[in-house]
Amino acid sequence: MLTNSPLFVTAVAWKRGSTVTDPNAIAYRSVIKGLVIALLELVVVEEIGDFNALVDVWISLFGRSESRSITGICAQFWQADWHHGNARRAIFDVARSRFPIHFKPLIRLLRAMTATGFLDYDTLSVAGHSDEGQPITEERLVCASHVFYYLETLQTYTQVIPISACSGAHALYERVEKPNLGVTFFNTRPMTLPGGSTLPAHSVGRSLSDGGDYAVILWQHEHSGWKVILELLTDYVNRRRLLSSGASSGAYQDVSFARRGSPQSKVIRLEDIGMETDGGDEEEIVMHCLDLVRSLIQDNAAQAEQLMQALESGPPVVAHTMTEAQPPDLVQLTTMILEDALSQTNPRTRTQLRPQLITSAMSVLSALLALPNY
Repeated sequence: MLTNSPLFVTAVAWKRGSTVTDPNAIAYRSVIKGLVIALLELVVVEEIGDFNALVDVWISLFGRSESRSITGICAQFWQADWHHGNARRAIFDVARSRFPIHFKPLIRLLRAMTATGFLDYDTLSVAGHSDEGQPITEERLVCASHVFYYLETLQTYTQVIPISACSGAHALYERVEKPNLGVTFFNTRPMTLPGGSTLPAHSVGRSLSDGGDYAVILWQHEHSGWKVILELLTDYVNRRRLLSSGASSGAYQDVSFARRGSPQSKVIRLEDIGMETDGGDEEEIVMHCLDLVRSLIQDNAAQAEQLMQALESGPPVVAHTMTEAQPPDLVQLTTMILEDALSQTNPRTRTQLRPQLITSAMSVLSALLALPNY
């Protein structure tokens, strides 16, 4: 209903030649928003069986329409609902508690909440009716700012560890079970996590799942989700270059340039944390990351500058292994992703997402043209 009715999406009315020539999408979406918020206050989000379906509903409500139709409810959520109680923001808390093992839900939710509206490759999009290039509204600035700071200061980090890492003379983790407190984990050494942040030794992690050969741990650890995105993009470029070079082992050393972690710190790579890729379709995850970036900085040079500063500050991501030069920035990584996507000329190796990935990469580069330093 949210994406197929002329009452909710002006583009649908144009496509169908509907008699609803001036849809009041803002009012209708406000009513549905009230219903969704009420359901979140009645039902515990963690107990919803199909969390991804809830994420899709949220994105359809807040992100799949013209920007002018959803800017108001997005800004209202950030400025009012977010502070009203835990239940109203529970969908973000659950997505954050699973990040970066489940990468897409949090990234997709935040992209919708930038109030940019549907993307140009969305089936709802109508050519010639894009808001791109128009002066950005105050409400969109508010939404972009909230999305940036939320992902910049994530309070938790989740990873999957093998239970075998909790035993032996050189165990990296210690498992402790106490009455009334459940199972907790401690790391015996500092760990440099994907994104470059360091988890101090003897940090406390809560067990989300502890059975069989693996455990899922939620660490209370503030870090930048933007740097984790940079980690993922760098890792993707490394592996694509490795694949294209025909090498059978090791890392592609011509892309990564940052200093390695100290000998005392255990370096944890992206493949070590148990990140799920939903059938190995990593192109889709990269595309969603680029879509979040372009939605955040579209027609917003100040926000783009702030994002680039955040990506370049702090320790380098762990995917960088060389010391001869500075690590590639977002512009370089996006250019490499675009070049790789364009080089796939064999129709048999192309995926349905390849044109969308190309569009996302080009849109990020286009948005960054407003910054003279990049």
